Amino acid sequence: MATFEVAGERRTRFPTGRRFRVPSAVASRSQTLTATTRSDDSCGVRRGPPTDGCRETVGSSTNDAPAQFAAVDIAPGDFDTYQYPQLPVFPAEERILSDVLRPGMRVLDLGCGDGRITQTLAGRAVGVLAFDLSFAALVQVRAKSLAERLIGLGQADARSLPFGSASIDVVIFAFNGIDALYPEEERVTALREIGRVLRPGGYFILSTQNPLGTLLSPRGMRSRAAWRWRAEYALSGAMRQPYFRNQAGLRLYHAQPRRVVAQVSEHSNTTFLYCLNRSGISHSVAIVTLFSAWPYYVFRRTDRDACR
Repeated sequence: MATFEVAGERRTRFPTGRRFRVPSAVASRSQTLTATTRSDDSCGVRRGPPTDGCRETVGSSTNDAPAQFAAVDIAPGDFDTYQYPQLPVFPAEERILSDVLRPGMRVLDLGCGDGRITQTLAGRAVGVLAFDLSFAALVQVRAKSLAERLIGLGQADARSLPFGSASIDVVIFAFNGIDALYPEEERVTALREIGRVLRPGGYFILSTQNPLGTLLSPRGMRSRAAWRWRAEYALSGAMRQPYFRNQAGLRLYHAQPRRVVAQVSEHSNTTFLYCLNRSGISHSVAIVTLFSAWPYYVFRRTDRDACR
């Protein structure tokens, strides 16, 4: 990994090779993809020796490659071939962003994927950091000409974030990205890291799978395949386990909202504000529990939380 300066900006080239394999289709572009942090912006990105379990610099990978992927149910090579679904920003996401974002905030799009949320954030008067474990996803972000509108773009593991403590105003972990962490202890580690980087008064926004909502959600009711999968889901006992296999075969965490609220509040040192179904219609925890397959949650770190 090489660090250099271009036009007054400090840049760190992404690692390639055995840790993050690059498919041939993007290999030629990978040489120009860099993680960038503006040198005149004190965004809290660590550049010195790692402390508190953090990376040394933006875009760096862990020293032990197997450990990098041990808690994620996707093979290492699959990170560079995974195809992100082309979906719009959901109404719940739009509503929450309108609620919490203020000009000048520093916002981390964690597990940014191909930039679905990043693109929306980049159009607002906030400083955006887009980070993902997948190199191929970051190539897609770069291809959308989003990088020039960000204050940071790089590879990062949610369990070891390359940012200083209390340096981020908003952390967004959308599209159930946190659910891929396995076992549950690794999810807890990520929540603690998110709590560490949040400033007092900062917001944590996430979505996560809900077992009862998965079974009863009105979405997909016309699909026979969906009905068959739901029947197997209910009869197999998967609903009562912390992890299940979705229709694509990925192992994901799921929990009812009351469990999610308790877990996130405890380990990220935040206070629960509200949840929404994906359509952004209902705030009711009862309705969300019954009918939302993956609700969105909003938490806030107060001064009291920060002092715990």
